[in-house]
Amino acid sequence: MTTRNRRRRRVSFTDYFGDLVDDTKEFIDDLLDRDDEEKRFHSERTARHDDRDLDELRETLQEMSRRLDRISRTEQPAGQE
Repeated sequence: MTTRNRRRRRVSFTDYFGDLVDDTKEFIDDLLDRDDEEKRFHSERTARHDDRDLDELRETLQEMSRRLDRISRTEQPAGQE
């Protein structure tokens, strides 16, 4: 049986530490990017939600105004306008 001598690549401590730092930096960058995307998504969603709330509020105010006009007309004595 013959065996081959395999040469193992030796990794120095500085290479290992450098790779660890690079991987950690990439991980942190990915987290920050994801956080920015989430903030952007939520701010856009909030803006759309706020617009929808304002539209509903306007419609409600218009309806209340119509009802108040109708009530004020029915409560006025005859001959006064």
